[in-house]
Amino acid sequence: MNVVKTWGISVGSACILCAIVSYLKPHMRFEKVMKLSLSAFLIVALISPFLGGNIKLSSILPSEELAQEYRQKGESKLLEYSINAAQQAAKEEIAACLQKHGIDFEEIVISMNIDESENILINEIGISGVSQSQRQRAHDTIKKELNLEAAVK
Repeated sequence: MNVVKTWGISVGSACILCAIVSYLKPHMRFEKVMKLSLSAFLIVALISPFLGGNIKLSSILPSEELAQEYRQKGESKLLEYSINAAQQAAKEEIAACLQKHGIDFEEIVISMNIDESENILINEIGISGVSQSQRQRAHDTIKKELNLEAAVK
């Protein structure tokens, strides 16, 4: 990492030097040649560690194992977000169905998983706070309208 720090300092110094020279140069017929020279100097300052062998791309880029770990973490976050979004959408749909039929409830809990082919599967639906007299009606309504089995308590 010390090599990268040194390289950054040398590139920054080269940029400052080029800015000073560019500011102090006379505006004459050699202006294009001076710009070309300063540009070449900056390019050499940027790539010199790679040409000299001081910095290998493998020391800057993550290893394959680390890249795989980052991909897995990203995929798991994406899957978690997908499950949360699907749970929220299902809760809203069930709540709308129950409210449409005048069934009062307190909470809807949905347990979901993702199978090997990345399909979201509903494991269990729980609806709490439904009165004793409306439990069977709530179960039948969800089954009929949404084609889902729910444990109504």
